[in-house]
Amino acid sequence: MIQSDEFENESKIYDRCGINIRAISVEFCTDESRYNEPDSHFIQIPEKMFNKFLSKKDISKPLYIGIRNTKDESKCLYFGRVEPSIETSNSSSNMCLLPGWVMDRLIIDRYGDYVDIVLLSDGISIKTLDYIKIRGNVSSYVKWSNIKEKFEDKLSSYNCVNLNDVLYIDDIMFTIVELKDIYGNNLLYGSTFQGEVKLDFDLPDDLREKEKIELKKLEDERIRRTVENKQKNGFDEKIELKKRSNIMTFSDLENLKDKKEENKNIEYFKGTGNKLTDENIVIKKITREERALLLEERFKKMKEEK
Repeated sequence: MIQSDEFENESKIYDRCGINIRAISVEFCTDESRYNEPDSHFIQIPEKMFNKFLSKKDISKPLYIGIRNTKDESKCLYFGRVEPSIETSNSSSNMCLLPGWVMDRLIIDRYGDYVDIVLLSDGISIKTLDYIKIRGNVSSYVKWSNIKEKFEDKLSSYNCVNLNDVLYIDDIMFTIVELKDIYGNNLLYGSTFQGEVKLDFDLPDDLREKEKIELKKLEDERIRRTVENKQKNGFDEKIELKKRSNIMTFSDLENLKDKKEENKNIEYFKGTGNKLTDENIVIKKITREERALLLEERFKKMKEEK
């Protein structure tokens, strides 16, 4: 027979915590709507643990607890709506009954698993929230005339919220994306009990998606223009280089003129017999009289050679 402070699988209850407490999803234990709402924060803990925790807390404040995965301490959530467990066909007063979404976030089995539970000290283990930022999945809520009252009523009913908690109002899903205390420090969880919380709204998911699409279009257009400009600049550079290769300087022009003048004064004499036809001989242009004298001298040399 196990002792009164121990449950199955060596579960133990101390003054301010419980170890290896058997947990099951409340959906298998009751049909009552407040326990089965998709954003329900009602937590049921073993009756003996509940009574011990009550004796340790300020009676004017809610009972705050932390629940964590026994195998992964980083998986932990905090709550301020705590009740003693009920006897059902699937559960006993020694068990912890949790909303399904809580078990999913803790990454434990809805059909049965184990959790550790700890009592939080108000003002020490849990701080009062001063700022909450919320993001809706659609933007239609901006048309609500009483938007502030709706959120205040919802949040105050929880007493405590966690970062990334999801809440539903009129079929719109809202996610808590930022929590801060009065000093502006970011928090993972905090109390909403009797606090003046400042509400802020992040860009809704549908508008955020549209913004992403528009930004992507702008980025694609920027890339397209950049590529086009690079291609155009490269083409212009080729044209410029070609133009430069065809540019003639003044010195080039003067040299060309000189060459043309030289060509005018050059004549090639070709022929056979008694003509002045020495191969590859080039002389300057001469008059008929000068040519006749040259021919005459040539004939004299030929006779002397004979």
